[in-house]
Amino acid sequence: MRVGCDARARGYGRSVDVAGAPASLWDGHVVLLSRSDREHDASLAAWIRRGLERDEKVILTRRPGGPEDQIQPLFADVGMDPMQEGRAGQLESLPPAEFYSPRGQDEVISRALAEGFSGVRLSAQASAALSIMSELEYLAAEQAMDRHCRSGSVSVMCGYTRPIPPEQPLRDTLATHSEGVRAVGFTSLRGATGVRLYGEVDLVTCDVLAAALDAAVRTRTAGHELVLDLSGLDFIDVAGARILLRATADFRAAGGRLVLERVQHPVARALRLLDIDRAPGLRLVEEQA
Repeated sequence: MRVGCDARARGYGRSVDVAGAPASLWDGHVVLLSRSDREHDASLAAWIRRGLERDEKVILTRRPGGPEDQIQPLFADVGMDPMQEGRAGQLESLPPAEFYSPRGQDEVISRALAEGFSGVRLSAQASAALSIMSELEYLAAEQAMDRHCRSGSVSVMCGYTRPIPPEQPLRDTLATHSEGVRAVGFTSLRGATGVRLYGEVDLVTCDVLAAALDAAVRTRTAGHELVLDLSGLDFIDVAGARILLRATADFRAAGGRLVLERVQHPVARALRLLDIDRAPGLRLVEEQA
């Protein structure tokens, strides 16, 4: 991942180019948090390119008020020719009412697999879904898509505009996405033993870290271990360090153990200066040279 040199000029601190992240981060059920259409479209292009290269069917839904024909521009964004052999029908745009069918995504997914594609990718913005359904109906749709993604042949990326004002909706949103969050500045990936973090944690992204940790500790019981792989985390500030402790406080107080694993040297030094490594129930393991 590349640290953006123009982030301060945009007015919100450091930035990580998520579109340049490892390709595998775009698989599974992920939530994309973006502050502008430009951020959203750059990440969407990386996600689409991953699907096209893997011979997957890519199905999008239109934004409210967006153009009906967005296929040609999207192929241009990912640098691929829609007339190339094997590309016909691989990228499709559906209106929200068809994408969010009352029967769910089962029919859309089954039809795409029946066309012979190796897998299916679905992407929509939350605003598109909420233009035709209630928040409770949307939550049920998200939970259903999370179950589809566990099959291994389906990937779903749900777009949200930041900031999501209240804290709890953000936590509820991330809890329904089994593969974590993608945002400019910060990315998390859930695994069997814990969470892998990429990018930087500061005042801009610490709310996302808090929500990601909250979702992770919900799956752990007292006495269990939660591992945070920090090998991809390049920076953390005081606010981020405090979130590490605050978001896991109840988990650790109940006997859980938080392990900060493969911590990069600059990050480890910052955490030790803040005495994070001395917190009860926490162990810091620095990355080996």
